[in-house]
Amino acid sequence: MHYLLRISLISFLSTIFLNPQICHAKHKDLQNLSNRIEIALNKRDEKIFNSLFSKKVSTEIKSQYYKFLKQIPNAKWEISPSKGTKDKLKVIITGHHNIGNHKYDLNAEQIISIKQSNQKIIEYKILNEFSILNETGNDLEITMRIPDSVLTGTKYNVDIILEKPLNKEIIAGGLVSLSERELLNKASNHIDLYPLSSGGIYKIVQAPLRQGYQRLAALIAHPDGLITITKKVNIVSD
Repeated sequence: MHYLLRISLISFLSTIFLNPQICHAKHKDLQNLSNRIEIALNKRDEKIFNSLFSKKVSTEIKSQYYKFLKQIPNAKWEISPSKGTKDKLKVIITGHHNIGNHKYDLNAEQIISIKQSNQKIIEYKILNEFSILNETGNDLEITMRIPDSVLTGTKYNVDIILEKPLNKEIIAGGLVSLSERELLNKASNHIDLYPLSSGGIYKIVQAPLRQGYQRLAALIAHPDGLITITKKVNIVSD
C-alpha cells in the first residue's frame, strides 16, 4: 500500500581507534551534519543535497525523494546520530497519506550506515527499517516483535500485536514477503486477509537461503480502521 523513501545521509567515517577528545569532535561533526540534512529535507532545499552527496548518489536521492513527496507531501524528517556509533544515523519520518476518502498517519524509522570521501557521501546502506501506516483518528496501537537480523534458511517468529483489547470486534489480517520490485509496484501489493481471533498476527517465517534481506508487509483490518506495516529483516550467513 505504500513504500518508504530510501534516504542517504552523510557523516565522518572513523576507521581507526580514536582518543576520547577526537571521538567527541567526530560526534559533534556528525550531529552538525545531521542537522544540515534534516533542514535540507524539511525545507525541500535541493542545493544542499548537491553539497552533501556525490553526483551519482545525489541523482539517485533526488529521484526517490520527489517520488516520496508525491505520496506524502507533508512528510517531516528527524535525523540524529545513532547511539553508540560513529558512522550511522537514525532517521524518523512522519506524515499523512490520503487513500481515497481515508487519511493515514505514517510513522517510519531507519538506521542508515554511511561513508564519505572528499566531504561527500559516496556509499550508504539501510541497516534496519520499518513503517506503520495507521488510519487517522483511531486509538489503535501495535507492538512489533520482529528480529532485525536472522540467519539464512532459519525460521523466525513474527508477532504483530494489537494492544487494544478485543471485545466483540472481529478483526482480520495477513502477512506477505515482498521483493523490492513488488514493494515499489503498488498494484502487486495484494495481501489476503484471514480472521484473527488472538488479537494480532503471529506467524513463523522462513528466511531465504541466500544472504541479503527479506521485506515483510502486513495488514490488520479493525472496525476502527486499517493498519499497514512493513519491516526489513537482514539475512546474514553467520
